[in-house]
Amino acid sequence: MPSFKLILWPLSLKYQVVVYVRNKLYDWGWLKSVTPKVKTVVVGNLSVGGSGKTPMIEFLLRHWKSSDQLAVLSRGYGRKTKGFRILSERDNAQTAGDEPFQLYSLFKERAIFAVCANRVQAIERLRSVYPLDTILLDDAFQHRKISATKNILLTPYVPIFYEDHYLPLGTLRDHKNQVKRAHLVVVTKCPKTFTSSEATLIEQKIQRRHNVPVFFTCNAYNETFLDELSASKDLRIALITGLANGDRLYNDLIERGVALTFFKKPDHYNYKKKDLEVLRSFDLVLTTTKDYSKLRPMWSDHLPPCKVVEVEHQFLFDRKEAFLGLLEE
Repeated sequence: MPSFKLILWPLSLKYQVVVYVRNKLYDWGWLKSVTPKVKTVVVGNLSVGGSGKTPMIEFLLRHWKSSDQLAVLSRGYGRKTKGFRILSERDNAQTAGDEPFQLYSLFKERAIFAVCANRVQAIERLRSVYPLDTILLDDAFQHRKISATKNILLTPYVPIFYEDHYLPLGTLRDHKNQVKRAHLVVVTKCPKTFTSSEATLIEQKIQRRHNVPVFFTCNAYNETFLDELSASKDLRIALITGLANGDRLYNDLIERGVALTFFKKPDHYNYKKKDLEVLRSFDLVLTTTKDYSKLRPMWSDHLPPCKVVEVEHQFLFDRKEAFLGLLEE
């Protein structure tokens, strides 16, 4: 084991014990959970970032039955405001957080969007104002003060949760045994070469821990748009992102034949004007929906056109309807 891992291992073990004890306090009832009086669907993971939570919320908003009145509740990570806030036309990425504002911008006609660190309080305030059928809770799997109707647990294909380590040695922020609270598990960002036999093996390993339906998705893009980019050999293209795992998007674009220069920023990065000056020499800039919500107010005429690379979950093995059916039970 490399020396840095020997240093991190005791810290990782201590973190594992802390999250294990915290969960046990909830399991034993010493810490209380509340069951809301409205259907609640949690989208979360066991690790820090990079599993596709926001694209999953987008997927649910696109495919949820149209007769339901929906709300989306997020913590609002990185926002400069405090407390409970229902998003409106006055908001931006600074007042709402980049991901909640991204969702609001795309789906404000489909759902009510709110941010609040206290999810229990926020659910009650939403219910007092709107006749809601379902509330989607973004990144709330660790928020055990709420006992949700359905928990969707996402785990990236690499590293899949049962092969990962606890912080700071790995990326796990919750205990592996918490898969037992999931009603559905989705293995995200599977490779194009992913086979049904590999899926069966992963499914068996997960179901040894908890007998739960397991689904698999890969990243889907606008292939026509990417084909046009890959055919434009003379274009100087830049990719700029602030994602937990922006390398995956970069590698996906390279595999699809798009030649580009990558400007990688930390997750939830707050862009500055000097970050954009390096883009002036390019013919086209690519970014994500999440990043565009922050870049758009800063964009000026002397910069090249900026296009969003939209990423969606594509369910493998023709199991999209089965996934949605289990959620609507």
